[in-house]
Amino acid sequence: MNYKKKGLSSNIVLMLTLLGIILILMFLINKRKTILSDFRPSLEQFEGQAAVIKNRYMNRPYRFSISAPDSLWHFSYSANVDSTSILQGSEFDPFNLVTVSRDFAGDTVAVVKAGVFRRQGELSPQQIAARSLRHVVETRKTASESVNVVADVTVAQSANLSSYFYVVEFPLNSPHPYPVRVVMFVLWNDVVYRILCQVRRESYEEFRTDFEYFLKSFSFI
Repeated sequence: MNYKKKGLSSNIVLMLTLLGIILILMFLINKRKTILSDFRPSLEQFEGQAAVIKNRYMNRPYRFSISAPDSLWHFSYSANVDSTSILQGSEFDPFNLVTVSRDFAGDTVAVVKAGVFRRQGELSPQQIAARSLRHVVETRKTASESVNVVADVTVAQSANLSSYFYVVEFPLNSPHPYPVRVVMFVLWNDVVYRILCQVRRESYEEFRTDFEYFLKSFSFI
């Protein structure tokens, strides 16, 4: 009789232990889901084709989002973009979906743009980035100076994305108002997403971490 009571007591303790473990796991899973939902807004959270919520731009037709590091960056976009917009973009001139700018003393000092174009053939994102870099080097050089390649085509450290980026600096006598550019390409099916970060030469180090934030925040929704 005592043996049976002891066995029954042990079973109850074991069941309570297992129940406690299950409850803890359920709590952790729900917490993780909450964190992910905060980081990746769902398409149901906004109306129309595009919107900005908490410094995050979301696009319904192309199912992606990109975030600014703080509210000092200002978004400009069309809420009525549709999936045919990609036909208006080209490899070296993507169709722009959103522009994010940073102003100082009434003047724009840095700009980030996200655009799309249709992939040509079977080019990989690395090949696309390399073609873009060659195009920039050839078309942005001046009679006396060449484009400085600060960082050659490099794989971007972004989870679950096939993406590559490069960094260039236009010649000192270039007329472009934002001569330093960080450019990233992401491929999904046959749609190529280009994120272009551009800034004044003297402000690059100041906005470098902001640009990294933009690139790392890019995700599909």
